[in-house]
Amino acid sequence: MSLPRNMRVSIAFGALWTLAFVSWFAVVAYGLKAVRQPRPGVRVWSRATLWNPMNTLLRPELLTEQGQRYRKSCLRALLVFVACVLAVFFVGALTGALK
Repeated sequence: MSLPRNMRVSIAFGALWTLAFVSWFAVVAYGLKAVRQPRPGVRVWSRATLWNPMNTLLRPELLTEQGQRYRKSCLRALLVFVACVLAVFFVGALTGALK
C-alpha cells in the first residue's frame, strides 16, 4: 500500500526541515568550538580577525589543529544546512507549494 502524494511530500518537508534544524545547531556548536581553539599568541579580538572572533573561521592559519577540525565540521554542517533549505525550496517549487 502506497502513501498518497501529498503525504509523501509532507514527510519529505518534515525530514528536510528537521535535518536543516539539526545541522544549524551543529554549525553553531562547531563554530563556537573552533573559535575557542586559537593558536598560541593569536588574539581573537584583534585586527587579524577585524575584532570579530568568528572571523577566525575564515582564516584557518589562526587555529590549532583541533580548531581546524572543528572548522571543517562547521563548514560541512553549513553545507548540509544550505543543501536542505535549497532542497525544500526545490520540492516546494515542484509541487506548487510556493505559489
